[in-house]
Amino acid sequence: MLYDQLLTRGGDAPVRVGLIGCGTFGRGIVAQALRVDSVRLVAVADADVAGAVRTIKAAGVAEVVEASAVAAAIDAARSGCIVVTGDAMIVPELDVDVVVEATGHPAAGAAHALAAIERGRHVAMVSKETDAVVGPMLKALADDAGVVYTAVDGDQHGLIMGLVAWCRTLGLEVFCAGKALDGEWGYDAGPGDTMGASVNVWNHGQTVRLAGEDAELMRPAGYGDGARMRDRRDTLLRAGLPGIGGWDLTELTIAANANGLDFDGATSTHSPVLRVTEIAQLMCPASDGGLLTRTPAVDAVRLVRRPDEAALAGGVFAVVRGDNRVIQWATRNENMQPGEDGRTLVILRPHHFLGMEAMWSILLAGRCAIATGASDYRPRWDRVLHVRRDFEPGETIGDDHSDDLVHRVAPARAIDGEADEVALPAHLAQGCRVARRLTAGSLVTPAAVELPTAGSAAALWSLRRRQDGRFGT
Repeated sequence: MLYDQLLTRGGDAPVRVGLIGCGTFGRGIVAQALRVDSVRLVAVADADVAGAVRTIKAAGVAEVVEASAVAAAIDAARSGCIVVTGDAMIVPELDVDVVVEATGHPAAGAAHALAAIERGRHVAMVSKETDAVVGPMLKALADDAGVVYTAVDGDQHGLIMGLVAWCRTLGLEVFCAGKALDGEWGYDAGPGDTMGASVNVWNHGQTVRLAGEDAELMRPAGYGDGARMRDRRDTLLRAGLPGIGGWDLTELTIAANANGLDFDGATSTHSPVLRVTEIAQLMCPASDGGLLTRTPAVDAVRLVRRPDEAALAGGVFAVVRGDNRVIQWATRNENMQPGEDGRTLVILRPHHFLGMEAMWSILLAGRCAIATGASDYRPRWDRVLHVRRDFEPGETIGDDHSDDLVHRVAPARAIDGEADEVALPAHLAQGCRVARRLTAGSLVTPAAVELPTAGSAAALWSLRRRQDGRFGT
């Protein structure tokens, strides 16, 4: 797509950007915003003001102005200086076109997005923790206000949305879309060995030597052989890798809600260990020799590859049906990695550039009032939690990186339903105190935690209730 031609239709004025959150993703946005002529970085808000100042100066800006009040910030911004503040609520008050929310904090992200929408600003939502729990409601409110609410290119859920839309626009039936997890396994024959006699497989300093029948696991899976190969690889290799992370499931939940996709597994993904050449063959319906019983699905893959094969970790994919001769001819001749029967093919997007790539979403929102995220964003699935150990009353529920929690998914349901049965969305539970003893394996429900009564956490719960009512979950 020639984005430059689309962007010129929105005029030539720079898009004025206010960034909230200057962490890993935010630093990428700062770096690129200062190098893109059609963007003007107006303000950066972060609790670590000194750190934000260092980030901006490291990107090549000699002078910034720190401000703790709206009037001072407005004056500094009008003079052309970049404003740095520790008060995120100042940013929507400035003369900006797009507010980029990148704190990674679910409750704060919702509060900042609401403030921006109320002030008539477009919102580029980087914080998937907010998006996964109340994104549909925030988009609905933005639609009502005549502004854009969008996920961003550069993170995997945003890229999955774009890839699925691209495929469907071309009339391709999407069977599965998803992401490649970090931590690929590499493999090759050991010294003096030939491939098939023995294989060394490694990941992050860990090496597994496979011989005999086990070495055959590295050969491409045959048609209809996917389930057996998946189970054997999982037994030998997957134990050395962490399972799918809460952050991964959060991104896949957003993509599922944005694209009308399902989770084929009851509570999670298959996330099989595959070669790139097997994705089209195995991430398709069982009737076509694959692993899926329900489509269209969202999932993840863990890859094994030789050192001379291209990596896909961090990339995204879509498996589609090619059921006419023209498409099948193209897949064979254009190296599109078709399945063994030639009816399925995989479209690969082998990279994501985090904050740098988000410029497209920012520019399209600010110049053209176009979202790169979902057009039909509905609460279909929630990220939910089980506890891995016993929790006592008064303990606090952790975040996506907590080893004390087991991360799962469940169909979205109203949080004020049967409190002992409804799974509480993970990012509503985050930071809440446990109200009653939870034994290992228990589902975290609304009745299991103390409900917040004030502050941004209470506001997040209120926003979720509005979403439940609006969408009838």
